[in-house]
Amino acid sequence: MAIGLFPLLLVPAAHAASGGQNSPPAAVLIGGIVACLAFATWVLWRDLLNGLMVTAAMGVLTTIYLTVQHFVALQGGNSICNVSSVINCDLVNTSKYSELGGVAISLYGLGFYAAMGYLAYRQRTGRSEYATSLMAAGGALAVGYDVFLAYASYSLGALCLFCAASWALNVLLFAGSVIAVRRSEPAFSDRFAKSLVNDALPAIAMGVTVFIVGVVVARGREPEAPVGSTPQSFVGLYEQPGGPVVLDGTEPVKGDPAARFTLVEFADYECPHCGLMSPVLKKVLDENK
Repeated sequence: MAIGLFPLLLVPAAHAASGGQNSPPAAVLIGGIVACLAFATWVLWRDLLNGLMVTAAMGVLTTIYLTVQHFVALQGGNSICNVSSVINCDLVNTSKYSELGGVAISLYGLGFYAAMGYLAYRQRTGRSEYATSLMAAGGALAVGYDVFLAYASYSLGALCLFCAASWALNVLLFAGSVIAVRRSEPAFSDRFAKSLVNDALPAIAMGVTVFIVGVVVARGREPEAPVGSTPQSFVGLYEQPGGPVVLDGTEPVKGDPAARFTLVEFADYECPHCGLMSPVLKKVLDENK
């Protein structure tokens, strides 16, 4: 049943890869994400280890989408969850918080979910008795980092629904692992020590391998330096107006019409970079009354 649901999660990844422009209604998108999270919760309730594997698999697919969309947005593509200036995946996914050490943070997440899924698989197949204790520690670290990302999202004034979905998946992984640990003997400290010895290296190997493969594939998708990517090349994009910009008074206005300086903006509602610029201009106006 879980395997039958996974292809549904590939729909947004395929949409991102094609650079599609039509965004579904927010209610439909949120409803789909909630349905997937509810399904993961249901599987966890029925069988903890299967549920942990399902949750990790959903995390893998979510981070694949976020990675694809990161590069699509950098090349001017549009995300399916650019619903408004607040629900705006591209603004979040191209911000300074979207990369760590020059690598998309979604790729780190991809390696993390691969390692967590493998740990659950090891315990499910009897290769380990204590892997969930190591998963609980990993889940705690992930939830802690998600708190920082939530703060970063708040500071940007925008929310990526798929990022938020990954936060919820991390909570499920942490909670499911803790419940599995509490149902077993011996004490957590003893289980964690044994898992650290027996499971840490295979899990790290799995996570690092998937991360490296993801980085190699992602490097192949990196856009070439676009026109205007350097100050010198920007000069060629500008044209000095041949006189004042004539306005007829019907243009929408923000701020004081009698201000000393007037900024006239030409924008395209279907241009993703115009969308990314909108909250920046709003911040400039708010800080310069």
